[in-house]
Amino acid sequence: MSLPSASAAPSVPSAPSASAAPSVPSAPSASSAPSVPSAPSASSAPSVPSAPCASASSEEEFAAPAAAEAEWSRDRPHPTTNIAPGPTSPRDRHGRKARGMATGPLIGISTYAESDVRWGVWRLDAVLLPAGYPRLVRRAGGLAALLPPDAPEHAAAAVARLDGLVIAGGPDVEPARYGAEPDPRTGPPARARDAWELALIEAALERGLPLLGICRGMQLLNVALGGTLVQHVDGHAEVPGVFGRHPVKPVPGTRYAGLVPEEASVPAFHHQAVDRLGGGLVPSAHAEDGTVEAVELPAAPWVLGVQWHPEMGDDVRVVRALVEAAAAFGRDAPRG
Repeated sequence: MSLPSASAAPSVPSAPSASAAPSVPSAPSASSAPSVPSAPSASSAPSVPSAPCASASSEEEFAAPAAAEAEWSRDRPHPTTNIAPGPTSPRDRHGRKARGMATGPLIGISTYAESDVRWGVWRLDAVLLPAGYPRLVRRAGGLAALLPPDAPEHAAAAVARLDGLVIAGGPDVEPARYGAEPDPRTGPPARARDAWELALIEAALERGLPLLGICRGMQLLNVALGGTLVQHVDGHAEVPGVFGRHPVKPVPGTRYAGLVPEEASVPAFHHQAVDRLGGGLVPSAHAEDGTVEAVELPAAPWVLGVQWHPEMGDDVRVVRALVEAAAAFGRDAPRG
């Protein structure tokens, strides 16, 4: 979203520039120290120049997404009031001793890292995430935090600050990660993202953090636990750039079946799938052609992967269950 143009935006008072600011006297004795001058009033402060891209936008362009977001929020009331308050012990993080769980548990979401991205007048490297992911987390009662690719050794520190984790969809996992040669139809590797997200998964499993893998995220969860992938399947990504829909059937007795007991039509776009299951994983849903569409880890407190894209649909049950598990984790987990 672009910032409003400078001509339409009211001037914002800012701190005075270095040339206009009164010099700060060196520390004299208490009896002779002059009073510190107060900040200038708004009427005398220079206006802040607009961002360079402001000239390429308009007030209407800025207002339209905000109006749409307001309408979206109005139609989908935020359910955080149904989440029990957090504890008031000193071990609480995120300031919850003072404000409880009013904003919901903190859910980290991994992101893309792309080069040569264009927006407004800019053409730069950027970290990206479709807006459906944080919107779905908000609808389910959580607070979203984006986790762009970083050095794998930082993953444990990132996970230690979270209540739950979503590994988002994205490019194909590099076949070398599961001991295979690349199929000609496999996409180019995203090695930095693979390394970062595998480290996030490992840290989340070690900590017992509630974890949801979406599409690529489910495949990477399987690879992290020693499983392999089918590098190409037909019929699950028919039109490039367009999400299709197909039914998935839950496996009775699984966590997923407890959340969604009926056969459901889901939004999907993928051309790879789980082959050999990783250690401890069980399938919890299948497509009509037998493709594994959901997996879970019964030995963990809450670990689930889905091959489809819940952020592109209206069913919040899976992500709401993640958020509820994250809320419980945020209250009960020991703090490092």
